[in-house]
Amino acid sequence: MSSELDDYLGEVLVPRKDDFDILKWWMEHTTKYPTLAAIARDVLAMPASAVQSEAAFSSSRPVIPKHQSTLSIETIEALVCSRDWMR
Repeated sequence: MSSELDDYLGEVLVPRKDDFDILKWWMEHTTKYPTLAAIARDVLAMPASAVQSEAAFSSSRPVIPKHQSTLSIETIEALVCSRDWMR
């Protein structure tokens, strides 16, 4: 049984076009690649306002201990993103 990533990597390459909409492609393939589509949305989409940024930051509170953490920013970001992708 192949994984979602294996299936994605086995896809036929889409020819390069100047007007190619990568977010639209991921939206059309969300049911086939749900976890990868969630990752793509996080990586490719920019928030329209600071409200989303604040929501993402406040959702990180359970990841970070009440006392100062020794986790790097990169580790915290990875934990928050991976938790959201697995929902």
